[in-house]
Amino acid sequence: MKKTLRSLLALALASLMALTFLSAVLAAAGDVDLDGKVTASDARLALRRAVNLETYEAGSAEFVAADVDYDGKVTASDARLILRAAVGLETLSEPTGETEYDILRTGTFNLVATMEDETGTRPMNMAVGKNGEVYMETEMDGVSIGILIRKETVLFISSTKMYMLNIGKKTYADASLITTVVPDLDLESITDEVKNNGFTQMPPLSAASSHGAAEFEGTACEVYTFESEETGKKTNVYLAGSKLIAIEQFDGTGALVSRMRVESVTAGFPAFPPEGYTKQDLLSFITDIEGTVEP
Repeated sequence: MKKTLRSLLALALASLMALTFLSAVLAAAGDVDLDGKVTASDARLALRRAVNLETYEAGSAEFVAADVDYDGKVTASDARLILRAAVGLETLSEPTGETEYDILRTGTFNLVATMEDETGTRPMNMAVGKNGEVYMETEMDGVSIGILIRKETVLFISSTKMYMLNIGKKTYADASLITTVVPDLDLESITDEVKNNGFTQMPPLSAASSHGAAEFEGTACEVYTFESEETGKKTNVYLAGSKLIAIEQFDGTGALVSRMRVESVTAGFPAFPPEGYTKQDLLSFITDIEGTVEP
């Protein structure tokens, strides 16, 4: 039996979900009490940490949320910025790109990598935008497919759309109707998750629990380790100078969950549709895809 389009879609989305692990235990900038809001209470907690009346450790979710100027410390200056944000006088700044890891933290990037997890090892080309839009390329049995999920507004009506691309044939189709046959696929929740709990909340390197010299598959690196005291989950980020080499995720028992070997990270989000692509109706597109996948 031929592998179905649903299998291809599930594989691509699995790669996306595997890459959101760093933000899973983190809070938004300024949300020190982790309640989903930035209030005067958060400023108070940051000030108490600045004068050593609170004891949350460097690298914890609370510490990263309180360090709103990204200098690796929690000071009275951070508390002041959080209070101004709470009353609408300040917009907390986003991180700026210095290393390829920092480009990921800006929330708008193109990533080319190889992902290894429980589903196997596969190439991955991914882009994320600040409004939660996600573009993903992956390969299965020689078929290269692309998936774009984004919110669109037409005549003041907003909806979340999914487009699929047949990279080999340079065609694309509006595939939003696929959600009717994949009921557990919630497009809006994906874009909301990326926008509200995404890569801008990845911790700065200065918030690492530890770091030091290491070697990753023959490349001399600095490894930055982020560890959750609550769950024991750990993430290693490997850098060679400004170049991001790899990101590894481990569960609370120390078992490897995923390993991403990075080829490149660049800023920006690709234009859609890509130049030279032709639009198809969904039925023709699916027929072409399923006719290409090997039995």
